Amino acid sequence: MKKKLEQDINDLELALDALSKAKTDVERTNKKYQVQIRELQQMVDEEHRLRHTAREELVASERRATLLAGELEDMKSQLEVLDKNRKVLEGELTEAAERISELSTANSSLSVSKKKLESDVQTIRVSTVLYCVVYIHFYSASHSMSLS
Repeated sequence: MKKKLEQDINDLELALDALSKAKTDVERTNKKYQVQIRELQQMVDEEHRLRHTAREELVASERRATLLAGELEDMKSQLEVLDKNRKVLEGELTEAAERISELSTANSSLSVSKKKLESDVQTIRVSTVLYCVVYIHFYSASHSMSLS
């Protein structure tokens, strides 16, 4: 019986050693899993932070896109107004060019008329001087006859 008890004690000590070794293995594995859990939690937290940052950037980008779309529409409207103004100014420029052409033609015609009138005035002056000379000569001759 004593042998049996010693055998049981040896078996129990072996079982205790095996359990102690298994417990150490389990604790080691547990620590390993805790480290992995902490690392995974850090990764999850980082992913949440990155997702939150990306969401904020998306909202900011959408706001910017909305503002840019508004600015684009304003610029399109301004471009249409400027295009209409350009067409109006082109029409006015064409009218001004036509008016300048008409005035140039009228100016040329007036210059020709002025030269003709100056020539006519010169002719009239010469005729008047000749008329006066003839009149004075005639008057002098007729006045000299009447005095004699």
